[in-house]
Amino acid sequence: MIDLRNKLYSEIARVLAEKELLSAKDVHVFLKGRGLKPSYQYVHKCLKVLEKQGLVWCRKGKYSLNGEYLKQWRDFLVKASNTYNLDQNVFVESITGSLLKLFKKEEAEEITKGIVKELNKKVVGKLDRWYCDFYDVEGVELKTIFSETDFKGKSVLEIGCGTGRVTRELAKVAREVIAVDHNKDVIAYDQEKFRVVKNVKFEVANFDSLKSLKKEYFDIVLCGWIGLHHTEEVEKAVNVMYSLLKKGGMLLILEAYPDSEYVKVLNLLKPKKSTIKEGQERLRSALYKKFNDLKEKIVSTRYVFPSFEELEEKFKIELVYEEGYEWREADSARLKQYVDKKESLEIGEVFIFVKCEKSSK
Repeated sequence: MIDLRNKLYSEIARVLAEKELLSAKDVHVFLKGRGLKPSYQYVHKCLKVLEKQGLVWCRKGKYSLNGEYLKQWRDFLVKASNTYNLDQNVFVESITGSLLKLFKKEEAEEITKGIVKELNKKVVGKLDRWYCDFYDVEGVELKTIFSETDFKGKSVLEIGCGTGRVTRELAKVAREVIAVDHNKDVIAYDQEKFRVVKNVKFEVANFDSLKSLKKEYFDIVLCGWIGLHHTEEVEKAVNVMYSLLKKGGMLLILEAYPDSEYVKVLNLLKPKKSTIKEGQERLRSALYKKFNDLKEKIVSTRYVFPSFEELEEKFKIELVYEEGYEWREADSARLKQYVDKKESLEIGEVFIFVKCEKSSK
């Protein structure tokens, strides 16, 4: 089988991509011209291995890349990358299955991981653009957060930092920000994006791993859009956040409002019974048990998309990439009909803002 560490295979493929129908002798000459000095016999042997694996064709002693195979492979990757039309587990299995025909299992898995990593990076980049450029263009959400609490000189824990839209603003005033998310691809993206920001530390974490942080250390814990109401053990999650706050510290929570236009569009595309209200009642009950003070208000924001394609991609990632839904042409038509009827590329969003103060006693 092909050893991916052998540079000669990739160089041979590069030569055949530039020149069609070359003999083994021709390939040998081109390689020598690039500073490589393999023997003719070894070049011929490598070409035979590539032919056996289906990566090159040989006709009357002339070699060329297997264009049909490479085209199918390229089209598969383009489709997956651009439309997110594959559940990630199916995507991984499909790629690995295809590569197992060419490479050893370990090599196929290594290649698959690299492809999925690039796909995730692209998705995170798109999410960053949508949230930073298209969501809450008036800055209502940020104004709400900063009007309710003084972050200046404070130690802040941000749970569910996402692509760092809020983190960026926190870092401008807070003494330090520990920003966590369960998605390692998001954290890797943030670490690169904020590499020159000295008072922010990004970590992959969930509520279990948060228990290892220093107790009663943070002035503020901000928990934004992570869907706490979905947490099975919501009381334990609340207890963890409570334990990390200093006395007199503040817990701020942003929760999706169940009757927003954004949720309406999701249900239009993928109808399902909502359990948001029930989950949020459990969350309120857990918060009341732990905190002496709880304030709540509903805040309206909106998405403003520059094109239908951008709007459609946002819902594709929400439903396909994050929920495993299979997107169909009928979904695109349904979404287009909804947008055309309202004659606007705006989608309203609403969140519930909850503020809890830990007793100073």
